[in-house]
Amino acid sequence: MLVGTLIRLPQLSHSLNEMHGFRQAQTAYVVREYAAHGIDLRHTPLPIFGPRSDVPLELPLPQALAALIARLGVAPEAAMRVVGLVGFQCAALFLFLLAVRWHGRRVALIGLVLFEFLPFGLAWGAASLIEFPAAAAGLGMVVALERWWRGGSAWWLAVAGVAAVLLGAVKATTAPGYLVLAGFAAIGCVVERGRGGAGRALSGLLVSGAAGLVAALTWTSYADSVKAREPLVRFLLSKNLTAWNFGTGEQRRDPVTYARILTRVGEEIAAPLGLLLLLGAVFALLCSRGRADLVRRGGWTAAAVTSPLICLNLYFVHNYYLCAVFPLLAMVVALGVDAVVQAVAPLLRHRPIGKAALGALLATGVVVACCATTLGRIDVHQWGHDGGVPPSAQAIRAATRPTDRIVTVGCDWDPLMPYYVHRSVLMLRPDEEAAAWAEVGGLAGYSYVYRCDPSADPLHYLPTGIALTPSDVDGLWRVDGA
Repeated sequence: MLVGTLIRLPQLSHSLNEMHGFRQAQTAYVVREYAAHGIDLRHTPLPIFGPRSDVPLELPLPQALAALIARLGVAPEAAMRVVGLVGFQCAALFLFLLAVRWHGRRVALIGLVLFEFLPFGLAWGAASLIEFPAAAAGLGMVVALERWWRGGSAWWLAVAGVAAVLLGAVKATTAPGYLVLAGFAAIGCVVERGRGGAGRALSGLLVSGAAGLVAALTWTSYADSVKAREPLVRFLLSKNLTAWNFGTGEQRRDPVTYARILTRVGEEIAAPLGLLLLLGAVFALLCSRGRADLVRRGGWTAAAVTSPLICLNLYFVHNYYLCAVFPLLAMVVALGVDAVVQAVAPLLRHRPIGKAALGALLATGVVVACCATTLGRIDVHQWGHDGGVPPSAQAIRAATRPTDRIVTVGCDWDPLMPYYVHRSVLMLRPDEEAAAWAEVGGLAGYSYVYRCDPSADPLHYLPTGIALTPSDVDGLWRVDGA
């Protein structure tokens, strides 16, 4: 964990101009606003839909923690990366504790090494995202439940409930996998301890499941009520995101959907073709020691596939969503590595190599093999390379004044450019301009129009009677009409 932290420290100073910079900038934007204007978890300021736009998506607790760091003089994007890295390492610690308890120290160490050094973890372990803090809450919930089921005090049950609330409110789409893992852990406890453990197992599941579900539903309802009052963000209401979150029936019947997700898993996490993932899911079950161990081994695989199967389109579109199940997948691969160790070690009993050394060699081989794939090389490049500030943002900032407001068209709602321009921005999406100008009070106060898409006609998005004068920056016009 120390080495894994040290090799990620240079990432803390990287810009957000990398894979899924839109989501990383969206997260860092809230940190900047909180640091400058005060923290209020009821509001999620994202000034890309006007200067005071409020866009609550998830409970912005990680952003609030990052804002406290930013107030010490740290850049907001770096502060959010720090919170992301802390969440990553907390997830690593909880993963290790569970693995030691369930499978022994060798499996736990193999899993920890894979988690720290696989290319997927290198790319996203210190990203400006809330994914790993949420995953840490999920794993922490299961660790606390385990302590409760092993005869711990009621405080452990309370800790599990708090972790479930944080998980459900901060990242509801991450919660299903860890609730499934908790369910398998409860079954394993009952199998291990008999009927005497059934009462505690059931109470733990009820508390964590109910707490997480209530938190997720309560926050979603509140967030919808806020977004309904924002004219430009109504497309983000939960009722409008059903297909986006869960996918369509046609998409679920298309093998290409699953092939794309499995390719990412195979190249970035489980070695080419996902061989070790298959071994982990199948052979590890064959190597189980008793029914309780069998249940727990199966639980990692079941938990790893639950969230992607539920939120299929999210995992199809965004590769960073695998952060939610990366700890689970890393442990499945670790079980696969250990299964190979157990199968091969008897053949090497007369050679100077033990199970620990063989496990280390195989784990290293998985990491190297993943780094050699196409997607693995992209991950490693992101870990070691700073993309710098986008040139378009530098040009726009040089051509405008701090008080200028800018309308952007053809940019969807990607906040990366506005984040680095440091200007108030109104981002218009296709087919919403007519309603937008009626509800946001017209074009008064906006000095420039910028288009990200060269094919977008800026006049199509603006009220009639507006005249635009090209500036020296490609795609940037000055507003001359009223």
